[in-house]
Amino acid sequence: MQLFNHAAVDLLPDAILFDFDGTLYPYEHAHQAALNSVSRFAERRIGVASDSFSHAYAEARKHVQKILHTSPSKYNRLLYFQSAFEQLGLGSQVNIMMEFERLYWQRFMENMQVDDEVYDFFDELRRIGIPAAIVTNQVADVQMRKLTFWELHDYFRCVITSEEVGHNKPHPAIFNRAVEKLGCQGKHVWMVGDCPETDLAGAKQALGATTVLRSYEKSIPNAFEVDLRIDRLSDLLPFITSKHVKKTSAA
Repeated sequence: MQLFNHAAVDLLPDAILFDFDGTLYPYEHAHQAALNSVSRFAERRIGVASDSFSHAYAEARKHVQKILHTSPSKYNRLLYFQSAFEQLGLGSQVNIMMEFERLYWQRFMENMQVDDEVYDFFDELRRIGIPAAIVTNQVADVQMRKLTFWELHDYFRCVITSEEVGHNKPHPAIFNRAVEKLGCQGKHVWMVGDCPETDLAGAKQALGATTVLRSYEKSIPNAFEVDLRIDRLSDLLPFITSKHVKKTSAA
């Protein structure tokens, strides 16, 4: 843990916004497990070697994200599989592409590795009475399926996706929608995420939020827009519970 801005954590937050992927669980492990499963399936289902399919998928992802770079649809896996099929000369076999997309997300969710400490943290946050929201760059269907699969959905007052607002983080619209839904416009908000450029810089600019980086690295080469770096969510609790005790004692 590294604290860069003591003043930023002086006040008890009125609400906390959380990124999802890479913040509540390690994204890359789940993605690689899902992609490996789909690539092996490609050998059996469409007769394409797994390494060839993995390469086609990577190129398809770059192609889709280049075209849709400002659109929330840039994260749509079905579009990646469609582009991969077309690159491989397989055309648009809609039923098979949908099989691939379903298999990808099923394996992804099975491999998300949400630790017990995540549930413990949100239990404590709920006990204290601080509302939480998910603010995420993805399509609503996928993110809500992940939340319910891991029984995380009840911890959040609301879920705001880039698909819902029509803009990806760091656009201010997604952060403004979150505080609007939470009813805490103009109040003290914290943002917890794994990406300084999108999660933290966006929340700082839009809301003046206290910014918390959930990082699996031990150091940050550039602390720009980062007030606090944590290794795990429970690292936040000392900053929150001590202020909660003082507030309740004063009352």
